[in-house]
This record gives sequence, C-alpha cells and structure tokens, in this order.
Amino acid sequence: MTSWAERRAAALARLHAGDAPAAFQLWQAALAYPAVVSADELADGLGVLAQILVAADQRELAERAARASVAPTDADTYYDLGFELIEAELPGLAATVLTRCLVLSPNSVAVVTELCAALERDLRHADACAVLATHPGLVDADFVCRYLYAFNAIMCGELAIARALMPGLVAVEPRQTAMVERIAGMLARAARVEAHRPLDDRDLRGWHHVITGGLLLHRSPYGLDGPMFGRYALVHDQPALVGSGVATLVEVLATWGFRPPCVFAPSGPGHGALAARVAAQLGVEVAPWPMVGVPAPGLVVTYALTTLTGAEQRALRERRPGQLWYAHAGCWTQDAPVAPDIVNFLYQHLRPIDDAAIAGAVARLDDEAAITIALARTVTPADGDRQRWWAGGPVPSNRF
Repeated sequence: MTSWAERRAAALARLHAGDAPAAFQLWQAALAYPAVVSADELADGLGVLAQILVAADQRELAERAARASVAPTDADTYYDLGFELIEAELPGLAATVLTRCLVLSPNSVAVVTELCAALERDLRHADACAVLATHPGLVDADFVCRYLYAFNAIMCGELAIARALMPGLVAVEPRQTAMVERIAGMLARAARVEAHRPLDDRDLRGWHHVITGGLLLHRSPYGLDGPMFGRYALVHDQPALVGSGVATLVEVLATWGFRPPCVFAPSGPGHGALAARVAAQLGVEVAPWPMVGVPAPGLVVTYALTTLTGAEQRALRERRPGQLWYAHAGCWTQDAPVAPDIVNFLYQHLRPIDDAAIAGAVARLDDEAAITIALARTVTPADGDRQRWWAGGPVPSNRF
C-alpha cells in the first residue's frame, strides 16, 4: 500500500506541475471516506487540499479547509467545512471531515445529521445507519435522527429497522408531516411488493418501486449477476432499447387500463422524437408540454430525466388526474426532484442517440417484459404527489 507521505508527494508534484485537477483527484482518493487517517494526517491533508483548491480557483472552500487544518480540535471549524463540502458535491471528503468532527463533538445532533447527509450523498446508507445505531439516545429524542435512521435503513434494505422506528416517528410540526408520509409510503409499497415476490437485494424493479413509487421496465443484461445487477454503467443508447421501452410501456398502460388522449412532448434533446414514437404506437396525437399539458390528461414522455430542468421536473410533482409520466432513461447515481411513473432503464453514464434513430426504433418486447407486466399488475401509480427520485438503493452496483 502506498504510504501517506508518498500519496502526499504525488499530489503536490501534480499541483506544482500545474495540473490541479489531477492533484485534486489523487488527494480526494487519499482523504475521501472511508479513508483511515489520523487526526494529525487529516489536519495536514486539509492544508494540502487548501493549496489544491486555491489552484482550482475554489478560494472560499480553500479558506475553510485552511482554517480547519490549523485548528484540529475546533469542532465548529470542522463542521463548517463539512457542510460546505456537501454543498460543493464532495460528500466523500465531507464524510471524512464530519467523522472527525463527531469525535470532537460527540452526541451532537447537528454533527450526526450532517454526517448522515454526507454519507447519503455518497450512497453509503449502511454507514449512515451504523452512525445512528451508535447514538440510540439521539434517535429516541430527536425526530430528524429517527427519520434519517428509518430512511437509510430502507435505502440499504433493512425494512425491519424502519418498521420498528415507524410508530415513534410522529410529526410535531408541519414540515415533518411529509417526512413521516415518505417513510410510511415506502413501507406500504414494500409490503405490497413483498406480498407477490421476494424483495431481496437483487430485486431491482421491486426496490425501485419501493423507493420512488415508479415502475422500472428494463434491466441491463450486462453484469446482471454482478457487478451491476441490472443497472447500466456506461450505456451507448440503441434503437433496440428505445423500441423495447416503447413496446413494454404500451403493455403496462394497457395493464393499468390507461388510455391517454394524447402524448405530451417537452422541448429538449430527444423528447420530441420519443414522444412522436410513443404516440404513433398508441395511435394518438402529440401536444407540446408544458404550454398545453401541465394540467391536462395525457402521457408526458421524456428521453433522459437529467435533460429536464429542475423547474420542469417540479411541474410534474403533482400527479394530475388522467396524466402519467414516462422517462426513457434515469441516472441512478444522482438525486432528482421528482421520479417518473415509469422509467425504462437506469444508467450512470449515457451516450444518447439522435432523433432519426429514435424515430426508426422498432417496438418489440424484450425477454423480461413478462416479469415487468406481472409487477405492473400489483403496483399501480399512487395517488397524491410523485415521490423524489433517490439515487442508489438496496441493490448494489459498481460506480465508475
């Protein structure tokens, strides 16, 4: 194993050679959770991190890292840095800093909840559960800690823990009501799935429904038995993937007895071509969205979930009467404001195809369509607002 001094020297050599991105990549790997570093090494490492961040023109974050490096016993300084690292989408570094902060300020609700937030962002739900399990007094006394324990337990497949916590998860202020309803909804969906199939750590479709309330149509055949278990890592989209999604979508809608009067197409890459392909298969017209379609019955069709703006996704949060939402592709490593009712497949990196390839896709069911249709008979779209799209879940997959 490379020593701390060797990794430090390698990162600084890249920095002094003018390659700040490479230096950051090397040093992030050395410091990010679950790196095991001593208090002295962490203080030193944050000083190196500050130098790299200055070179990367991240001066505010660099100043916070520098302050923490010279104040290794100041919990507040470490907390502030951890918070800002989460905001900067660096949850692995944040988790390391906040783990040290928890040593400096044990049994702090603020530190425990912020550390759990960092671990969640890094898709380390089992580690978040472990932190909360070692603080039973906080879980018993604090609503947010109790909620986080239940949520992270579900996200790593520990339904028994969440069910045991649920009776004590009582909202005492309005904002907490939605949190209680989220856990209750997940547990209700889990019970519905468990009644018909084993909800184990390979049931990607079942857990997708539990977590998001949506239906997943397709599993990747590459690494199905490991290491991806049905998700794609890098996928070069193909007309066959579009066609199988359209064909299975039509069957699911028929299973649900849903006959959309039209298909709504948002503006943006791929949406219009895919909407036209779905509309042709259903024998209905295409209408623009959201100019016409926000409150109206119909099927909203989108290509990649990430190509909708946050505002467009939030416009779909309320489930309108007679309206469903289909997305061809969803990124499983990124949270999003709202989850579609139906998504074709999950990926980490996507290379899309052009409109002509989408238009020419042949609608044909894939080998697992029957499994999807069987699940659709038991999991219909819920009432009320759509759920958030949560990254990760109990089915493991490699990330790249």
